[in-house]
Amino acid sequence: MWSAAAALALGAGLATAGAAKVAAQGIQLPSRAAGTVFLNATLVDGRSPDSRSGVNILVAAGRIREIGSDLSDDVIPEDEVIDLGGAFVVPGFVDVHAGARTEADLRALAEHGILAVRDGTVTDAIWRQNGRESPGRGLVARRFAGGPVLGGRAAAPGDDSPGSEQFAAQIERQRQEGAGFITIGPGLPAELLVSVARSARRAELPLWTDRRGGTGWLLSVRAGTDVVTGLLSGDPDMVAAEIVAGGPLAEWLRGLDPHGEAADLALGALLSRDALVVPLLVAAGPEVREDPEAWANAVSLAARLVDSSVRMAVGSDSPAAGDFGAAFHLELELLQEIGIPPVEIIGMATRIGAAAIGELHERGTLEVGKRADFVVLDGNPLADIRNARRIAMVVAAGRAWREEPEGVWTEVRMY
Repeated sequence: MWSAAAALALGAGLATAGAAKVAAQGIQLPSRAAGTVFLNATLVDGRSPDSRSGVNILVAAGRIREIGSDLSDDVIPEDEVIDLGGAFVVPGFVDVHAGARTEADLRALAEHGILAVRDGTVTDAIWRQNGRESPGRGLVARRFAGGPVLGGRAAAPGDDSPGSEQFAAQIERQRQEGAGFITIGPGLPAELLVSVARSARRAELPLWTDRRGGTGWLLSVRAGTDVVTGLLSGDPDMVAAEIVAGGPLAEWLRGLDPHGEAADLALGALLSRDALVVPLLVAAGPEVREDPEAWANAVSLAARLVDSSVRMAVGSDSPAAGDFGAAFHLELELLQEIGIPPVEIIGMATRIGAAAIGELHERGTLEVGKRADFVVLDGNPLADIRNARRIAMVVAAGRAWREEPEGVWTEVRMY
């Protein structure tokens, strides 16, 4: 796969042929910096159930400059060439729910093919330090965040909880400071959900909801939230009154009727709002997945959403639900386990995730002009999503990296 001599010979041939065509036609092409040609890729785009083989990708200045079977008109002699030998290429994955804060966290994500991450648990101090985006350098994921979570914890007895005007002021401040979205947590009083949703709409910012451990997400969707994180939330409105809110999640799931009236109302609310759901099945933990009745109800509820074409993206809830990167891939596999086809899971983990964080213009698909962020796999993820773990190379902003036998990631260079 890594035949430098063969790759360079082929690259030289492409460059010579391209120069000859340009000279013959009298075309003056704009000069550009040297880039990299990735030859013999098999593209998987998350839309089609079929892959596209024999594709070459030209990358320059960190962006995709051209994609096609014949790039001879576009290659220059200074370009490096890497022959992928038919390996599968997918857009860089997007984790829309993880608490990645440090460079080590961001690097761990990137080593698992995750090149963008939404931090949904931002505190005021972290927001002040990092802002909306932490630009990635080298092999690290790019981090995106909204402002500080509104109602990130439940108010203690005697606390003065902010009112609607205070929350409206916080939302406007976050907008002015460049927040990409607003996030509300389990501590936001239910009676303020509607006013907060209105304030977010006035600020033209999408509203994300994580109500696990609180009143659940159904009220939030009815109030106007755009994105629900944590499908298995323990929502008291979806089970019988005798099920104690905030109790064990397995108990809530055993009391849930995924085909009952409450589930019908929840599904109707999601569809009427066209809300996006981040399932976070991995966050349920092994105690739920190993409980046959609880897990069967979880699978049935998720399957209803899939059958009704509710939009979904992929989040890992790392580090709470597992190590950065590993938890994301486990979530992909759980989504396959509940019956979602791999092609749809790939779309959820790339295109839909990028759109959810407002980055579809930059990432999420393999298109000319977008960031050159993609993952090279040794196995076909359309056949089995577990092949998404078989990472041969990660390309971040056009720079190719691979893991050496001793576990160290190094930049791939062809001379």
